[in-house]
Amino acid sequence: MKKIIYATFLLILIFSVSGAEYRMEINDSLSYLDKTITINNIGDGGVIVDVDGLTATVYVDKSQGFDNLYIIPRDIFYVKEKEDRFAIIDFCEKTKEVCNNVDDDCDGKIDEGISRKCGSNKGICEQGTQKCVEGEWGYCTGVVYPQNEICNGKDDDCDGKIDEILERTCGNSPTLGTCQNGMQQCDNGTWSECDGQVFPKPEKCDEVDNDCDGETDEGLVKKCGFSDLGVCTIIKAECVKGKWEQCKPIMPTNEVCDGLDNDCDGETDEELVQDCGKTNIGACSYGKQKCVNAEWGECEGGVFPSQELCDDVDNDCDGLVDNDCKTKGVFSKVIDWFKELFY
Repeated sequence: MKKIIYATFLLILIFSVSGAEYRMEINDSLSYLDKTITINNIGDGGVIVDVDGLTATVYVDKSQGFDNLYIIPRDIFYVKEKEDRFAIIDFCEKTKEVCNNVDDDCDGKIDEGISRKCGSNKGICEQGTQKCVEGEWGYCTGVVYPQNEICNGKDDDCDGKIDEILERTCGNSPTLGTCQNGMQQCDNGTWSECDGQVFPKPEKCDEVDNDCDGETDEGLVKKCGFSDLGVCTIIKAECVKGKWEQCKPIMPTNEVCDGLDNDCDGETDEELVQDCGKTNIGACSYGKQKCVNAEWGECEGGVFPSQELCDDVDNDCDGLVDNDCKTKGVFSKVIDWFKELFY
């Protein structure tokens, strides 16, 4: 970039090249970077600067002083800086205005109206705008930034995916013993059913914390036995290291005539009856005895063996009829007569 310093009232321009100053008065010429620069006075506070045929007129309004210096046309030269009684005039190579604190389009303005989009426009995000300020991009205003992904059917984190790999724990189970919470997955903005949750259960004798209270097999006692009536007993067994203690209660038995409630039904020797007598062979038959006050009573209704008679009856109940009998009795003869009469 070429720089020319113009002194308003001295009519002298100082052209600065790589730190060296070249004083140019009216009608002087200077060659620089294959360009020829000439300065001609047109009076009334103005000069013409010519660079290889490209000319611009530099004016100073004397009535207002140096502060009112301007250039026509501006697309060739422009006033870059003004200070005290001097102005730095740059040869303008017109380009598109960019954010660099330079008047690239040679309109006398620097970085004017330059802005750009910022941020993302994916998902819920919205792009904002950055303005150029003194060659630097300012804050992004109006932007909607990414957020943590949540289960709502939207792309909250603006990565082009919706509800991706979203899961969460569910349930309110304790985290002790066999208990655990479940898991839910997000599907199209909706949480699935709670899967895999394990709730507390009644404690059982297995050396596991089933009720999820931090203790194992605590206070487990079971009763064993049929009844606590009569001779029977019910005892308690405890759970030890996941196993029940051995339990041997007294169980019911058949009722016997002993004054005890052997069958544990709350009654003693109830309705106990047994056969009595010696045999039921021949003329003999059993009788019945009842249990009274833990003892068997008289044998009632029984027929006992008697002396063998010649009467076609096994009187002595030995399984033989009229054994050792020489004469039939009258009764036997009558029986024989009826058999002959009717058969």
